[in-house]
Parts: sequence; C-alpha cells; structure tokens
Amino acid sequence: MTFTYNIQKVDFFVDQFEDKGQINLDGAMEAFQNFPFADQLKQARERELTSCLPTISFKSNDGKILGIWAQDDKGFFLHYDNGTKVSEFYISNDFNKNPEGLAVEEFIGQLFNGTIEHSLKLVDKYAQDNKHETAPIDKKHLLNFSFTDTNKLQHYLWTVPFLILSLLFLNADLEKKLELGWGFHLLLSFFWLPGTIVHLSYWFKNNNANVTVDTHAKTIEYGKDRQKIKFNRNEILNCELNESRAWFAPWSSYRYLWIVLNDSRQIVITNFITEPENIIDLLKLNFKTSIRTIPFLPI
Repeated sequence: MTFTYNIQKVDFFVDQFEDKGQINLDGAMEAFQNFPFADQLKQARERELTSCLPTISFKSNDGKILGIWAQDDKGFFLHYDNGTKVSEFYISNDFNKNPEGLAVEEFIGQLFNGTIEHSLKLVDKYAQDNKHETAPIDKKHLLNFSFTDTNKLQHYLWTVPFLILSLLFLNADLEKKLELGWGFHLLLSFFWLPGTIVHLSYWFKNNNANVTVDTHAKTIEYGKDRQKIKFNRNEILNCELNESRAWFAPWSSYRYLWIVLNDSRQIVITNFITEPENIIDLLKLNFKTSIRTIPFLPI
C-alpha cells in the first residue's frame, strides 16, 4: 500500500492544499513532528484575515485519510475517513486529560500498518453529514450577480418613516416660525440622513454593475459602464466585509465587500448586487469583518 500527504497552512484558502507527494511511515513521523504547528498558530493570531487551521493529512491509495490539525498548543484534533465511515477525536497534551498517554504518532503508525480502525469508534459518514444539512450548492461554475436583480428599496424602508416624520415636524415648525429651533430638526435628521447618504452612495457605486464569479478558475469579474476588472483570488491583498454595529438602526441592513488587489486596484460589491457572503463562500476567500457605526463606503 502506498501513501501520500498534503498540508494546509493558515494563509491558505479553505479549499487549498499543498500536495507533498508519496511518503513512507518514517517520513510521515518526521513530517508530522517537523510540521511548524507553533509558528503557524502564532501567525494565525497575528493575521487580520480569517485563517485555516494548520493541518497535515495522510492518504492511502485505497482512499483512507487521516487528517491532523491544531487549534492551540494544548493538543491535536484527528479525523479519520475510510470513505464510508469516519471518526473524529482529540488528543490532549495534558496527562490529566490523556492518562493513557496516547500520542498522535501511534495513530499515524496504525494508519500505515492498516490497523487504525481497531482503535477507533467509527460512525456512518453520510449519517453524520445529514446532521449538518446545508443549503443546496449551485453546481454551475459561472455565477452572475447583477444590480438589476436585487430589490434596493427594501433597505430604505426603515428610513422612510423617520424622513416623513422629520418633514412633518419641519413643516409644522415653519408655520410657528421655528419655535422648536434648528437643533431639534438637526437631531431628527440623524435618524434619516445617514441612511439616505448610505443608500444613495451604494446606488451610485454599483448602479448597473455586474459581477461574475468563476468557482473553477477562482476569479471575479466586475463590470460597470463598459469597464471590467477581472482578477484571481490570489491577487487579493485585503478583503473586508463591512456591516453596521447596530442591528436596529435604519441603516443596519446595508453591507458591502471591499476588495483591495496587490496592484492597489479596488472594487466594492454592495448588497445592492448580492450579499457579501455569496462572494466569500463561492471563492472560499479569507476576509476580515469590520463593524461600523454606519457602513459608509470607503473614500
């Protein structure tokens, strides 16, 4: 039986792995022991973008896989998959939590010797998957999102009552020669003016824009006014999901994805085109979330 292995580092995309080729048992032990888990976890703590867990996986030529990853320096998670059954368990470095003294190397050895299933409690893979039902995935690799396909006015509906109320107060106060004073009307404007500015800026920013995502090539094409920007996810320097801090504010439903490329080009995809998570999930992007009082667009 032959084995290969791959690794995943914290700055990889979630669907990205580095194949390292064929390996024997001695090489597997050395690869695990030399894998820089500590350095990778330190790098993950310092990153602003989302990170993968540092992982090393061994696979036999008949499809059996043992994946090993760490979330901290306290132990390792292991996941075994033989194609129809799986087992996931944790090995702590703390003797009080691991009195049997189990070591990851033991399970690597058992995988290569073909005896690992004797030590594991296996469950049906597909029964476990059914416990975590997800939305159906569109199998098309080209997906299009358009400004014309979304309902923009629904976001502004929460602002309209405040705008109408402010206009009624202003009209009534004008008849009384502004007895309430401009300070009162300025205070009322806070409930409708930010939402109006955000709505108009989103509208003009993405008006008649289209976004095409190629999930195979991992590319995005943003087109507006006969101009197009197309790039691969590897060209992204920074990806930021911006949303409102206050869920009850009139502008709380406005959200956008801000992408900065290595060559300093930028694009903004507001939820007037599609929800930011659609782009993130389709391309498995690393990103950070910025919570803003008011989700104004970047200057």
